[in-house]
Amino acid sequence: MKLIKHSFFLLIITSIISCHPGSPEEKDNIYFSQIIKTDKGIIRGVNLNDEITHIKKKESKRAIVTETNTILEYEYKLKDKGTYVVTYQFDQQGCYEIDVDIYLSSPDFINDAQKTLNSFFRDKYGSPTQGDSLLVWKNKQKTMTIELDYLNKSEGEMMLTIFANE
Repeated sequence: MKLIKHSFFLLIITSIISCHPGSPEEKDNIYFSQIIKTDKGIIRGVNLNDEITHIKKKESKRAIVTETNTILEYEYKLKDKGTYVVTYQFDQQGCYEIDVDIYLSSPDFINDAQKTLNSFFRDKYGSPTQGDSLLVWKNKQKTMTIELDYLNKSEGEMMLTIFANE
């Protein structure tokens, strides 16, 4: 009887841990571990208003495509699934916009990526507002907007935009 109770207790604890954001299961998801890859910040360990020097430390030097005083752009491969491009835009106050353009080779891959992003932002910011091929989240203070545009999903494209509201 003790063995059954102990096994049941372990099963419950394992279930709770596996559903917690940042669980090993979530980290094994390629879309989470490569595109989102964050425990702090909005995404990728980065927040709006972060300085260029902070963001450069979070990204791979080998992936840089564009580097100016106002833009940092990185391109990454998602194994055999496709690529994604991360662009940070800056003004005198720091990063004011983060764009992640995702290009995948299969509609199934884009569906999986959409589910992962939707789940991640839903957990952080609640249910999104839904428009034509667009999911929109806002933080509680309404100082930030997150848009997931899947208009060209059938072509394997999806765009994520995070920006400061004025």
